[in-house]
Formats: sequence, structure tokens, C-alpha cells
Amino acid sequence: MTFGEWVRRKREEAGLSINQLAKRSGLSEKYIRLLERGERHPKVETLRKLARGLGVPFEEVASAAGLEIKKVEKVPVVPWDWIRRGLEVHGEAFGVADHVPEEWDWVEVIPTSRRAFALRVPDDSMEPEFAEGDIVVVDPTREPVPGSFVVVRRGEEAVLRQFHVCGEKRFLCSLNPRYPGAELTPEHEIIGVVCQKIKKY
Repeated sequence: MTFGEWVRRKREEAGLSINQLAKRSGLSEKYIRLLERGERHPKVETLRKLARGLGVPFEEVASAAGLEIKKVEKVPVVPWDWIRRGLEVHGEAFGVADHVPEEWDWVEVIPTSRRAFALRVPDDSMEPEFAEGDIVVVDPTREPVPGSFVVVRRGEEAVLRQFHVCGEKRFLCSLNPRYPGAELTPEHEIIGVVCQKIKKY
């Protein structure tokens, strides 16, 4: 499968027209058509725009494009309990190991926001996209777009869900039908948007 074919498949899976992807990514419709036909070779910044428009991690787009990116940054794997309790889970202090509890793990990631952190997927609610034990990298500086995967807290509950918009309403959806979705309300706090995924092997 060529990269252009991959882009078209992901766009169609997301239910997006070329016009919609253009608006979400900031790329022109003409460029996207040429890209899907294999007549363009995107640069890294274009891949980032595509990832944002498609609502998928940049790492996934880069891999599909055959781009080998050296992982040079490390972020801490934060316990879900910190999210549930509403504790501060980001900040430049995470760049200094002395400020992170010794028992926390660190993972290497593609360079991203200095406020990024990682979480282990706690259950099978987001399968098949995310399996229990996978690691997701969360960027609290990003704004979600329809199709983005987000970490959300409500009261003492915190979950990983997919963000969707229908008319004036916003929804949090699981990918596993055994888990119910919910409408996003003012009681929900979006902690951050998933920007990378590290599969458990």
C-alpha cells in the first residue's frame, strides 16, 4: 500500500471528505488529492498536519510514510491515580528526573510538547486501537478535533476515549461496544490529547 492509499483509507475510515480533511488539517484540497494519487512527497510538518486532520498519532502517520524518526526525548509514565485525583501531571519539572517519583517508568518518544506525559492503557475499552498495557503519550497543550483520542477526568473517574462532535453536542466514545459512551459535559475535564502510541509486545 502506498502512502497516498493509506491516507485515503484513513480518511474514509474517519468518514471525512477531502474538503473536511482540508479544513481540519490546514492543507488544500488540491494537495490532498495529489497526495492520495501519490504525486506529492510530504515533509514532516505536512505529516503533522495530516495527523491532526485525521485525528491519529503523528507516529502512525510518519510510520506509514516510511519516515524513520529518532526517539530522543523521554517522558514519565504517570499513574492513572494521579489523573483521577486531579494532581498536576505535567509541567517542565518532568524534564528533571529528581522531580519524579523513583518508582515511575520513563519511555522514549518522538519529540513533542515539554508538558507531555505517558499513561498505560488500563483496560480493553479502546480495543482494537489500544490494547490493555499499551502506552499512550498525552499532550495537554493540544486541542481535540473530531476523531482525536483524549484522556478525560470527571470527578474521581478518568478514562481514555475518542472525541466526537454531532451538531452542537460533543461525545466521548469507546471503541469496544461493551463500554458505554457519554456526552461531554461541563463536569468533564479534557486532560490532554493522545499524540503517540507505543504498542505492548
